[in-house]
Amino acid sequence: MRSKRLNISKEERIKKNNSLIKNLKIFLENLNWNRICIYRASDGEPDIMEISSIFSDKEFYFPVIEKEELLFFKATFESHFVKGSFGILEPFDKSKSLEIIDEKTVICVPGVAFDREGGRIGRGKGYYDRFLFNKASSALKIGIAYEFQVVSYTLPIKSSDVKMNLIITDKNIWKF
Repeated sequence: MRSKRLNISKEERIKKNNSLIKNLKIFLENLNWNRICIYRASDGEPDIMEISSIFSDKEFYFPVIEKEELLFFKATFESHFVKGSFGILEPFDKSKSLEIIDEKTVICVPGVAFDREGGRIGRGKGYYDRFLFNKASSALKIGIAYEFQVVSYTLPIKSSDVKMNLIITDKNIWKF
């Protein structure tokens, strides 16, 4: 899956990202939420950064790995980002961390593959799963993927893996 993501042409990637952002926007417009955790795309992941300029009245948080723990810090579309752990872009300003995680919190979760039951395979370090299990059980968990990353079979997930509430792709919104 990772190599397939990386081999998408620039034109096709833009088209897929625009479709995915459109689906995410439609979903979020009909949801009562205050804050959202998104990410800066890397390793061929879908790029949903534009959503932060569409909903500029909401709070956006981005992931940072510190001492083997996934944390989220407030940033905007215009914020300065720097390369952090694993070469992933993270907010330069880490003065405002995500404090409230409740049913009005949306967490967009990247992954390598997802199944049609909400199962997710990430990069293998478990950062998102530990965060979701320990700190974000009441938040809405949205898997973000290209449609080809959603497989028709059940993924071999572990008991420590946290399932998504839904998956939004460039073609569908999969609800569970």
